[in-house]
Amino acid sequence: MTNEVAIIGVGLHPFGRFEGKSAMQMGVDAILAAVADAGVAWQDVEFASGGSWTVANPDAIVGIVGLTGIPFTNVFNACATAASAIKACADGIRLGDYDIGIVIGLDKHPRGGTAAATVLTPSRTSGRSGRGWHGRCRRTRRTRHTHERHRSWPAHRA
Repeated sequence: MTNEVAIIGVGLHPFGRFEGKSAMQMGVDAILAAVADAGVAWQDVEFASGGSWTVANPDAIVGIVGLTGIPFTNVFNACATAASAIKACADGIRLGDYDIGIVIGLDKHPRGGTAAATVLTPSRTSGRSGRGWHGRCRRTRRTRHTHERHRSWPAHRA
């Protein structure tokens, strides 16, 4: 077992809007660039991990590139997806299960605003901060007996 793991190649699709090109197609471009940058053949890749917010099955990308049958760990941790996918790949190499792995992340967001563009009025912020938050805490204290754990559970014995 070795603790030495290195990133030997990087591939990145150019940033921007590419109408008519799917996230999967952009991912394929990035994979081919990463494999070329690493100086290895695609057939040398033994393992893949990755994730996506907008693509329901990011693991299908290895089949599109032409390498089927390799394990793929699908990760979705919101903003921590990339870090979790890199860790999953590094752990597989560190444990000696694989020599070469690839981490894949792909997303393509639609044009237009996001949920963050919603206008917040005082009535919509209630419960998020200030007095609204205090009211939520009081409500939690008042109903916590419905959520308490039994004393025999491991968390109470620790």
